[in-house]
Amino acid sequence: MTKYAQWENPPSLASQITVEAVIAFALTIWVITSKVTKELCIDFEKKKIVISYLTLLRNNKKIEIDFSTLNYVFNKAPNRYNAKRWILEISRNNKKIFSISTGDDGFSQETLQEFANNLKNITNT
Repeated sequence: MTKYAQWENPPSLASQITVEAVIAFALTIWVITSKVTKELCIDFEKKKIVISYLTLLRNNKKIEIDFSTLNYVFNKAPNRYNAKRWILEISRNNKKIFSISTGDDGFSQETLQEFANNLKNITNT
C-alpha cells in the first residue's frame, strides 16, 4: 500500500481552532476600530482643520487640529492591489492622528492633492 500525506503528524483540531479564533478576533478588532472619513474641513477663522469620520460603533466623530500643531505627509503608497494608491497622514505635534487614502476612503487623488496643497500653505505661514 502506498500512502500520500501532507503531514506526517497533522495538527490537532484544537490548535487549528485556536489559530482561526485569533485571526477572527484580530479581524473583528480591525473592523470595529477602522475609521471612514466623511469630510475634511479647513476652518480659517478658528485656525484649525476638522476631520469628520465614522466607525462601526459611532456615527459622527470629529478630530480638530490647530494649525500651529499640524504636520502632514502626502505620498504615493502603492500596495499589492492598488498601484496608484495615495495616502495623506495628518499628525499633531508629530504624532500620527489620522490617515486618509484614495483607495479606502473614496477621495480622489486630486481632492487629496488639493487638500495637501492647502495644508502646505497653512503650515508655511
